[in-house]
Amino acid sequence: MPRLFVAIDLPATIKARLAELVPFRDDVHRIQPAQYHLTLRFVGDCGDIELARLLERLGEIQVSPFSFSIDKPGVFPSMRKPRVLWIGVRAGTPLFSLQAAVERAAKIDMATNVRSQFRPHITLARLKHPDRNWLRDFLDNCAEMDAGDVEVKVFHLFSSTLHPNGAIHVRLADFPLGA
Repeated sequence: MPRLFVAIDLPATIKARLAELVPFRDDVHRIQPAQYHLTLRFVGDCGDIELARLLERLGEIQVSPFSFSIDKPGVFPSMRKPRVLWIGVRAGTPLFSLQAAVERAAKIDMATNVRSQFRPHITLARLKHPDRNWLRDFLDNCAEMDAGDVEVKVFHLFSSTLHPNGAIHVRLADFPLGA
């Protein structure tokens, strides 16, 4: 059973700009730029019947194309214990409408993980005991960066396979936006 998630892929130009931000450091495990995405919903393990239902319900989503822009970086879970380096997005109602529709579509009588409030972001790196002074400087220096706008005309269903060097994501299906 594949681990699934629904996401917005990013254009190669945006991925390249974001990759330039992340330094090569021993305490920073960079995510490969090809894997950058904005997760709308992690679905988890899914059998064939649930997958067929999920594909059908995702295909029924009707949201108009929209855009969002890259915002400032941050860390999860906190500056006291930073484990994930991410970059946020400035988004309006259309992104949140799409995410809510995906959330409803993912409720397909399967064991899906409980969701907290949607915080749109793109994971850039995993952190292992980072130097806090460096991290504060990095976050401050990148606070005003402009990586450009992302035009969203389609969202995707991905499978994710965990490997020692990080997850490998494979696009399984595309869902064009439009009324």
